[in-house]
Amino acid sequence: MAARPRAPNPASPPPVAALFFARQSADITDEGKAELARLAKTLKNARQLELHGYAGDGDPVDDRRVALARALAVRSHLIDLGVTAKMDLIIATLPRRSAITTEHVDIVIPSE
Repeated sequence: MAARPRAPNPASPPPVAALFFARQSADITDEGKAELARLAKTLKNARQLELHGYAGDGDPVDDRRVALARALAVRSHLIDLGVTAKMDLIIATLPRRSAITTEHVDIVIPSE
């Protein structure tokens, strides 16, 4: 059985990249794919990654599904690019009035 996605850790280091998505979509944009390709060499050297998927522009249940789908899409694309690090999926829903955009996935290299 696959591990359940975790909630974000407030003590996590800052993300090395943020990929933005269209509202309620898990489709990686061409710009996002280019960013992942650019980062792949660096990410291949990491032993572990955290993919923080966010959503928050709709129903909370739907937002959770979208956040997870986004993190899974990024994970799949990174695997296609040859990144073999252990990848933890961390999802969160944010209220619409959040100070940050809710339509993204952060890629974090956790502290050892």
